[in-house]
Amino acid sequence: MVFRFVVFVLLGLAVGVFARWRLPKGDASGWFAPVTLATAGSILGGSIAAMLYRDDGPIVFILAAIASVTVIIIYQAIAQRHMHA
Repeated sequence: MVFRFVVFVLLGLAVGVFARWRLPKGDASGWFAPVTLATAGSILGGSIAAMLYRDDGPIVFILAAIASVTVIIIYQAIAQRHMHA
């Protein structure tokens, strides 16, 4: 269980850093928001997947990564909407 949590955190950190690297240079979110949101998405998505599938198979970690990316995409959509409003 601790190993799974650590992997979710590391996965979220990696997705968050990659997302920040891919964001436009003029984006005002800095590093904290995408990294924190991606980590939270990975933990939440991975935990839900682990409960649904009841194992530590690769599907749990794949779904954690998908959840992490989904949270970043939603964040970007909301941030874009507020910037143009």
